[in-house]
Amino acid sequence: MEDKKVEQVSSAVEHKKIRSKYFFQYTTIALLVVIVAALAFFLYGKNSFSSGEIVAKVNGEIITLSELNRIYDSIPAQQKAATTKQEVLEGIIQLKVIYQEAKKEGLSVTKEEANKNLDSLLFSAGMTREQFLQDLAQQNINEEDFINDYIEQLTAQNLINKTILQNVGVSDAEVSRYYLDNIGQFERGEQVTVKHILIGNETLSEEQKESRAKELLKKVNKDNFCDYVNKYSTDVASVQTCGEYTFGKEDPYVEEFKNLAFLQKEGDIGTANTQFGTHIIWTVKKLPPGTVPFAEVSEEVKGFLKADKAKQDYELFYQSLETKSNIKFYDKAL
Repeated sequence: MEDKKVEQVSSAVEHKKIRSKYFFQYTTIALLVVIVAALAFFLYGKNSFSSGEIVAKVNGEIITLSELNRIYDSIPAQQKAATTKQEVLEGIIQLKVIYQEAKKEGLSVTKEEANKNLDSLLFSAGMTREQFLQDLAQQNINEEDFINDYIEQLTAQNLINKTILQNVGVSDAEVSRYYLDNIGQFERGEQVTVKHILIGNETLSEEQKESRAKELLKKVNKDNFCDYVNKYSTDVASVQTCGEYTFGKEDPYVEEFKNLAFLQKEGDIGTANTQFGTHIIWTVKKLPPGTVPFAEVSEEVKGFLKADKAKQDYELFYQSLETKSNIKFYDKAL
């Protein structure tokens, strides 16, 4: 059960990074190259592997055999069949090199930013922070180590975005052509857009959370909803967007939350109790099954095409960093 929950968060992380919402992969160049190794490195944490035979050093930073084995063993069987342990090691090294350079450039992600991002991912995966920490503890990973590694991932991504992706041009004609040539990738099932206020205060009992939500329900409407989100919601990751989420019936949201969102009519506002607390949910809009309109996905298609075009630029960029780095392999350890 613990492994399945961690896998859910892994899936949420990957969903967030590759934007697979419309069945095409929008990914950063870092993920294109590092593939599963970087994600596994982020999930399992470098500080969890403080002992063992050294397989490589990157500018003095050690990678141990136990770390490499743990990451390699975490890769799904289908992908592992096409990935060697040496390739995984090279992926970890690339992540370290890029992170170290990003840090020099002042692109580090703050702990607060990383925590907000993680909160959003956990919510999408239907897990509380407490549940996730328990799962990490099963793998001897503490919260601080986990967040530190997540910061590395996001920081490395910032460098790739700044040095490569934002400098790659994609024309409107290219975006339109890709959409029309791959129209089948943009089919979706029924979706719903909601805004919500989460009453999840740790100091309140479950009964008190529900009671407070019921009281607020008498006062909120579509005109003042965002004000109440700002004042009361404990889902800090969504406060800036007025508590908004859009998802389908198959997406990994908490069932009670998802069920009410779809059960209500457009414009209805109700409450649902979940493991996070009590939610005041406004069903803003329902989207029938069909083809996603071009206007809704044009920016995401552009991002995908940018990433695809930037592959060669990334290779040249990484080679320039690699030549400046002190990378040492200990082949006898593999």
